[in-house]
Amino acid sequence: MAFSGFPKDTIAFLTELTAHNSKEWFDENRKRYESVYLQPAKDFVDAIGPKLAAISPTVHAEAAVNKSIFRVNRDTRFSADKTPYKNHIDMMFWDGAGRSRDCAGFFFRLTPDRLHIGAGKHGFDKTELEHWRAVMQTDEGATLEVVLDKVRAAGFAVGGEHYKTVPRGLPKDHARADLLRYNGLHAFLDAPHPKALHDAALVDWCAAKFADVAPLLFWVRDHVVEPAKA
Repeated sequence: MAFSGFPKDTIAFLTELTAHNSKEWFDENRKRYESVYLQPAKDFVDAIGPKLAAISPTVHAEAAVNKSIFRVNRDTRFSADKTPYKNHIDMMFWDGAGRSRDCAGFFFRLTPDRLHIGAGKHGFDKTELEHWRAVMQTDEGATLEVVLDKVRAAGFAVGGEHYKTVPRGLPKDHARADLLRYNGLHAFLDAPHPKALHDAALVDWCAAKFADVAPLLFWVRDHVVEPAKA
């Protein structure tokens, strides 16, 4: 089915799910979930896939739950919040070979009142973190600073800082000591719903934002994630 925007009832559904986050309510509204949450999400993935492939031919856009579309169910095993469902739509378009969680990627989150667009990798594993710390202390680290300036100029905020101080064993007086406190790297745009949300034009709107933040994705992919797989 061609993507024609997220229906207005998608936002109503997410809003009501926030207020009535229970299995009973969700079971009563399962057909709405399928029609205004899941189907438009699948249509969006199918529509933006070719746009993302033009940005990076190794990106994955797979219109299925547990592929590009995240499950609506929350993992409550290790959380104090036991509400069973997410009140937003999450998607990921990962770039590279292997499992999505092992790759950097583009991110999309639709909440009742905001749209989040981003790219990168939220948390580095042990090997990736070693590569990150090593490359930050080389001239390649300086190339990242140029990338960060570009994505910030495009309106994105940069995240990934984790440690309050530079970890033990790393140079605390290094020129990029601030980046040595990161344990992941991503950039994100947090904005009110765009006018195109309920229209097919949302695909082009998102593709343009993804193109703006793509340099950060490519840097993380090429300098941290893929080398760590070797």
